[in-house]
Amino acid sequence: MAVVLAAGALCGCRSIDPIPNQPPPAPVERIGQIRIEGNTVTQERVILKQLDFTTGDLLDSKKVTKAETDLLRLGIFDAEDPPKITVGETDPTTGFKTIVVRVKETRTGVVVIGGGSNINRGYEVRSK
Repeated sequence: MAVVLAAGALCGCRSIDPIPNQPPPAPVERIGQIRIEGNTVTQERVILKQLDFTTGDLLDSKKVTKAETDLLRLGIFDAEDPPKITVGETDPTTGFKTIVVRVKETRTGVVVIGGGSNINRGYEVRSK
């Protein structure tokens, strides 16, 4: 017959928490709405595709940082004022957080027009 004793049962002392003064677990934060600001040319779907999270997901700071980097790597946003993702207000009815994605678009199209003359060929105009 097996006898199972609780910790401290033999000496008559109380069992002690192995990690004293452990802080309570952080509250679980979920993503409610994702709001995109500053895009005038870029479609929202292009921006949302770079995010590794969506509504209802747990809020993860590593994914937020990665998304900022991925947005900048697209090359369509200003590197001097890079995309910034912030955690906004909490919806009082659901308790979910609003995520705000702020971008500043940069000029992506380049038009090059040149001209010149040549004695043999006359005038010439080129564009790319």
